[in-house]
Amino acid sequence: MLAEAFKAAKRDDLWLHIAGYGNHVGQIQDELKDCSNVTFHGHVTGGTKESLFSECDAFVLPSICYDNAPLTIPEAYQYGLPVIGSHIGGIPEMIQESKTGFLFEPGNASSLASILRRISLEQLREMTHDCQKAAQTYTMENHVEKLLAVFKSLAK
Repeated sequence: MLAEAFKAAKRDDLWLHIAGYGNHVGQIQDELKDCSNVTFHGHVTGGTKESLFSECDAFVLPSICYDNAPLTIPEAYQYGLPVIGSHIGGIPEMIQESKTGFLFEPGNASSLASILRRISLEQLREMTHDCQKAAQTYTMENHVEKLLAVFKSLAK
């Protein structure tokens, strides 16, 4: 679906960097083999991962799973990256539409392609501050505070 959406966006000024691995990597590589603006990085960690986050302008999370709270979203926010994510599971609760990212229908290539066609680099850069601010809400301290508030409310 990501490959289909990227090709359908028909923008020579977009670059797609795919990090990670899985059962469908070979299929995606075959589907995108004619695209010169796609790079496959495989599994990345440490400095390589940091470099990718630092050099990108947005993070795409084309999940089709009911992820509760994917850690990649606050991680992208730490780098000021807006997240273009599937409207599934807990992802919509983590993305503020047009402020920290955009949502598309899961598994729907035309929905994602529509976002890829209309976004601009200027728009993404304007969202950087809101993304970095959102990252601050995902600290361990905030998490513990929220848990304690729930426990206190139950103790009453």
